[in-house]
Amino acid sequence: MELTPFLTNSKSFYVITTDLEGRILSFNDLFDINFKDLFEELIGLPFAAILQKSEIGKFYDALEACNRPNGQINLTLNTLPAIDNRLCTSKWEFSVVNDKKTKSKKIMGVGYPIDHNTGSTSVLTGSEHILKGQNSDHFSNFLINNLPGIFLLMDENGKYKLWNQDTEKVTGYDHLEIKSMEPYAMLDPNDRTILQEAMTNALGSGNAEVEIELITKNSLRIPHYLILRPIKSEEKLFFIITGLDISEEIKTLLQMQLSESTFRSAFEYSAFGMSLVSPEGKWLKVNNELCSLLGYDEETILTLNILEITKAEDRDKIREIMQEFFDRKLETARLENRFVHKKGRTVWANISVSLIRDRMHMPLYFVIQIEDITDRKEYEEKINNQITLLSEISFITSHELRHEYAKLHSVVNFLKDRQDLFTEREDQFLIKESIRAFNNINSSIYKINDKITFGQFMEINIGGSGKMDHDHVLLVDDDPIANYVNTKLLEKYFDKNKIYSVNSSDQAIQHMKNHNSKNDYLVLLDLNMPNKTGWDFLEEYKALGFSAPVLILTSSISMSDREEAKKYDVIKRFISKPLTDEAAMQIKNMK
Repeated sequence: MELTPFLTNSKSFYVITTDLEGRILSFNDLFDINFKDLFEELIGLPFAAILQKSEIGKFYDALEACNRPNGQINLTLNTLPAIDNRLCTSKWEFSVVNDKKTKSKKIMGVGYPIDHNTGSTSVLTGSEHILKGQNSDHFSNFLINNLPGIFLLMDENGKYKLWNQDTEKVTGYDHLEIKSMEPYAMLDPNDRTILQEAMTNALGSGNAEVEIELITKNSLRIPHYLILRPIKSEEKLFFIITGLDISEEIKTLLQMQLSESTFRSAFEYSAFGMSLVSPEGKWLKVNNELCSLLGYDEETILTLNILEITKAEDRDKIREIMQEFFDRKLETARLENRFVHKKGRTVWANISVSLIRDRMHMPLYFVIQIEDITDRKEYEEKINNQITLLSEISFITSHELRHEYAKLHSVVNFLKDRQDLFTEREDQFLIKESIRAFNNINSSIYKINDKITFGQFMEINIGGSGKMDHDHVLLVDDDPIANYVNTKLLEKYFDKNKIYSVNSSDQAIQHMKNHNSKNDYLVLLDLNMPNKTGWDFLEEYKALGFSAPVLILTSSISMSDREEAKKYDVIKRFISKPLTDEAAMQIKNMK
């Protein structure tokens, strides 16, 4: 795109064109004079290169705005020191223009250098060309109509003297309608007052900025950002007004405010722990849920690094994930991590991670959501332990018990049906092997008890001190063989004349009534009996006021039975069948 002679020779303002990515394509003499000594070549140079570092982001924001439909932007930029070794501040207006020659889009920028002594723009001198008509064809046909947004030349009474095509397009009025308008038309009374105050301020400072609404021919109200510059020509006062439609900016601002408010609410009131973490791993912001989860107050946790409260075994994993974000291998990530609570316990967490970058794509901070899954992990560990336990029990049952049972089954059948086939020596051998098999079965039962019920003999309600006085023993079991065997076993430790056995709960209650509720009794009670269970016996026993100690002697391996037994004060022990000599001796010596 070639610049017209008027633009090329202007001593009042900079004019440049760039491609859509901001690389300089052309420029006028004033721009060349100011910046040629700073760089070997200006053509192809990113315009951002002439800017102060702090201004680069503003320029790229302007480019993005220009690339939107009807995009245009107005802003102040500080460049590197120019030939006079002073910071050069300019008001720039950028917009997209069509290059008819190349049939491509370009960015056109017009910059008005600001005098640091007066604060006014040097365009005031150049603007007199508009009124005097010098190069007016070039200016009207190119500069005015390619300026971003609306352009108005207004006298001090508010009468419109000159305007560009965008003004007609935005307002809907044609040339004759604007020419015949009353002063300050297109403004409501409130905005007229605001504009008049801005005109007064511009006379004092050299320029003024204001936001008002233009009222279109269709009565629409379009918010605009205006810059006013006063100029004098032949002793008459005029105001150059350039303006940008800020409807989208206001809409975007409202959306940002809503988005920020929504994010803030979601952050603060989330059911999960929420945090912002620096690229170095330092906590920047945390919500109450995260503080509660890890046991720290907010002030303390903000002094820590995420790795400091991550379990040592998981720290390398966190470092690797962060590096993958920096290397652009990840945009989001989910993983399990173990944190260390302030009290030292492990907190399992599902964490979701994303990385926020700035406009230069440099990492700003991580957004990390933390879900407490400690209960779930502990439950999974419990299930895994139970699976292991069941596997071990399955092995004991399928291998050890069934093997010994098969051996006994064979021996018994031989002894029953073919007794005449064996010598006395062979009989002794078979009896010995049967006893050994019984012992193995008993041992396997103990193994299962140990796995599931934590031992054969469990104390429940222990009270008082010294040896308990229980000379009489009552066995309550519906299996007569069990009663017979247990009676013989207990006779080693108790007077056989004081050992009684019954086969039901009703018989047991009647026995206790007949013996006048003697408290020197010791009751060994089976739980699983027909008609009335051991639990039914205990309820009636308690209701009748009996207080003699009860020992549960059962084949049940249910933990719920053991927990239920703890509810009865009279129950002192929970013993798993079969009753052994060792257990019988412990019963005798109970305290």
